[in-house]
Order: sequence, then structure tokens, then C-alpha cells
Amino acid sequence: MRRLIDNKWYDTESARLVGANCNGSRGDDYFRESLFRKRGGAFFLERQIGETEDCFAHSDKLYPMSYDKAREWAETHLPPETFAVEFSGGGAAKKTLQVRITPRAKALALREAARRGVSLSQYVESLILADDGDDDPPASLDL
Repeated sequence: MRRLIDNKWYDTESARLVGANCNGSRGDDYFRESLFRKRGGAFFLERQIGETEDCFAHSDKLYPMSYDKAREWAETHLPPETFAVEFSGGGAAKKTLQVRITPRAKALALREAARRGVSLSQYVESLILADDGDDDPPASLDL
């Protein structure tokens, strides 16, 4: 499902599913909520409500969520392991960093981020955090 909300696109096909919570069973009134994260890091909730088989809904709505609201929802509705993986970084305290790189380096980074199913920011951060800082820095950089 794709919706334009406050001049921003929210798409369940291109966003990453963080987790879902379904209440009800076959033939019963039920609802299903699915938390998604866009490539840029924004969260939104898909709410499906209806009476049908296998917990698929008649009506769908999308709700943009702040990091704090998404974290609160996930803490209540998702397994602890899923919550820990998604929210262990304390995203509310993240800062912006602007860097200049060559077009080729950007293309390679974008391709690798897409292959891993993460945002460019998440990919770059994972590279930085993978270096524990214990190694001696190189004597020179070949740029």
C-alpha cells in the first residue's frame, strides 16, 4: 500500500517491516498492526481492520510515527529480541553528518545498502561502528 501523508510518501512495499501484531482469528473481528521503517529511518504503522481469513484486512490505514512513538509501540507489541535489534541504538540522539565523496563511492555505498536492505545512513554507521578503534591509524591515506 502506498499513501501520501503530509507531502511524504509511505509505502509498505519499499519500507522494511520491523514487526507485526495481530489480534483475532479466522472469521473473527480482528486487527493487525505492522510497524515499518522507511529507508531514511522514518517509522509508520499500517493498521488493518476487518473480518476475513488468515488475518488479512478489508480496510488499511497508515500512520506516521515519531521514533519515540514507534519505540513505545514496539516495546509493547513485539518480541524482546526484535525490539532490542531495532531500538538499541537510541535513535533520538542521532546527529547529522555531511561528507563529500566521489560519485563512484556513493553509487557503491548505495548499492551495498540496498543489497543489505538498510538505509545509506545505517550502512555507513555500521562501517564506522565495525572499527573498534583499537587499531593504529594508517600512516597515510591514499586518496
